Amino acid sequence: MHIISKAEFARQAGVTSSAISKALNTALKEALSGDGIDADHPAAIRYLSRCGHVGRPHGGGKSDLAAYVVSRSDELRKLERNLTNEAAPLVKSISDNLFHLGFEADRMKAGDRSERIAFIKRNLDYLQSLAGASQC
Repeated sequence: MHIISKAEFARQAGVTSSAISKALNTALKEALSGDGIDADHPAAIRYLSRCGHVGRPHGGGKSDLAAYVVSRSDELRKLERNLTNEAAPLVKSISDNLFHLGFEADRMKAGDRSERIAFIKRNLDYLQSLAGASQC
């Protein structure tokens, strides 16, 4: 259970607060919890999906995402020492994606977050292979 304010839920959904107030009588009625909305409730997740935005994925929180960003940033810094200057644009691109994940994940459109994570993973694996080849 992850209770957030109606205003925060509206920001995540990319709609106005009045749209959320109306939806609380219909689509979000079951997700209403006290003075807020349970962002983990299936009704809330469905609503966010229809709006083209994703909220917090089930089972994952901001601390999990923060740990992911920090660990991948550390990995990137260690790899950077063993790479040539030709890899610098890719290193910058990975770094930029990590930055956006860390600071804007709550406002990303559906699929953008997972695309960025896939990009980071794919290219960190590639950089690891380059770093390993240069050490031989």
